Amino acid sequence: PGEKPLTWDDFGGGVDVNIMHALTRAGEKGWVDKDKYFKDHPEWFAWDAQKKERFRFALCMTNEEMIQELIKEVGDYLKNNYPKVKSISLSNEDTAFYCHCDKCQALIHSFAGSDGTEAPSVLNVVLLNRVAKHFAQSYPDVRFNLLVYACSERPPTSDKLALEPNTGV
Repeated sequence: PGEKPLTWDDFGGGVDVNIMHALTRAGEKGWVDKDKYFKDHPEWFAWDAQKKERFRFALCMTNEEMIQELIKEVGDYLKNNYPKVKSISLSNEDTAFYCHCDKCQALIHSFAGSDGTEAPSVLNVVLLNRVAKHFAQSYPDVRFNLLVYACSERPPTSDKLALEPNTGV
């Protein structure tokens, strides 16, 4: 009686874990918000080869300007929230769609398995690795994560591609 109830902080918690569909979402833990960027930067978003148009719920994961904006947004977030935040999600929106632009397709093809099997998850892994590697020295205990299902459910089969040590699936 009269004692303060324990919280997760008391139990050793207190770290904010970010595991969510973060790419193209608005908000504090969302990156490259489709509502903010789609109109002025449609090239940052996935190409639908059948419809010959951009798809606003997925990113073109090889677009360099988009990657630089993503790195900037994640960096600003870490600068303001580290060390409480030690987990960053770089997961797609809840969609099975991925970019079919020539550059993304070439990247998928370049990491085909020895049996020729191609996996669109290559796009997710390459982006995840790039962002994680960028922050590895300045934030060595932050982990960058990816939710896998739909277009990222099947892992790459190439022995030329592996996850960076500061990532998780």
